[in-house]
Amino acid sequence: RQIFTSPVYSSGWVPQRADLGAALWWLPLLAVYTGARLGEVAQLFVSDVRVSPEGVNYLNLLKEEDDDEGSADAGSDSRRVKTESSRRRVPLHDDLIALGFLDYVKSQPPGGQVFPRIKPNKVGKYAPAFGRIWRRYLSDTAKFESPAAPMHGFRHTFKTLCRAAGIPAEV
Repeated sequence: RQIFTSPVYSSGWVPQRADLGAALWWLPLLAVYTGARLGEVAQLFVSDVRVSPEGVNYLNLLKEEDDDEGSADAGSDSRRVKTESSRRRVPLHDDLIALGFLDYVKSQPPGGQVFPRIKPNKVGKYAPAFGRIWRRYLSDTAKFESPAAPMHGFRHTFKTLCRAAGIPAEV
């Protein structure tokens, strides 16, 4: 509650030095609603946000088979997932759609990144740039103190809630 009522969400706060665009607003929401790792959502391309034939909106986390659009956009060779089983399709919750995530994605250039202001570091990882600013924001601006890393905590909370709802661990 403290995070999602903090200045980024309540008053449109933006950092003075580093401009991450909409990433500071969307990445925590994507993490809590999808259980995805920060690195997975920070590196998304517009073409990774899709609709299934059944009409389900989802994130294509480097799942390239049956991929006629091509997740392999420019620069995607530096994108990675933690394990081979991390390649998956993750449905988008209706709340994310109601908050405007699909509209935001449509506002980005079709061949580009969902969060173009996040640049990869020297080894091609997108999460560290966001993580530094996010940690500073949480402690200095949101006054949020926790021994756990909140972005990683969102993933574990998601997994715990899924298990409580009877969703098998392998799903």
